[in-house]
Amino acid sequence: MNENWADPNDVDRLWHDAEAYQVISLDPGGTTGWSIFSVHPIAMNGDPDIPPLINVEWWTAGEFTGNQDSQCDEIVEMLREWPYARLVTEDFKLRQLNAELDPVEINAILRHVMRPRYFVLQSASLAMGTLPDDRQKELGLWIPGKQHARDAVKHNVTFIKRRKAAEVAARRRIVPSP
Repeated sequence: MNENWADPNDVDRLWHDAEAYQVISLDPGGTTGWSIFSVHPIAMNGDPDIPPLINVEWWTAGEFTGNQDSQCDEIVEMLREWPYARLVTEDFKLRQLNAELDPVEINAILRHVMRPRYFVLQSASLAMGTLPDDRQKELGLWIPGKQHARDAVKHNVTFIKRRKAAEVAARRRIVPSP
């Protein structure tokens, strides 16, 4: 296991905890950024008064380098170590013929290998707009010198915020306000 993944003192209890709200996010490419967040499950319910970002129990992030095959192997190993985590990965659209294929291929491999796991594609612009650099620094989620890891954190925070908003909206539809 990559030594950057986790502090065993904090994480041993979380790895196989089906009750924990865990999210792994990826920024795939020539260098693949990754992040893992565990949020207290009560913060992800539909209660708008319980903000998820101050209820993050634990998080970490890093980067995979090397050729595409070795990165995919490391990603799959990480995902298998976190069997209950949702997977969020940056959606990548080819805009020119000579564009890098790594992100597209990595996502295709993960979609195939990890099915039927919870798998969400999320646009880069959505993540970058949701958590700009200055806000990421304010929240203490900045990782100096690791742009791809920072981008994976942006994807994680974006997904968590969007899921929370969806739960709040669903609760409002089910339980009318007084």
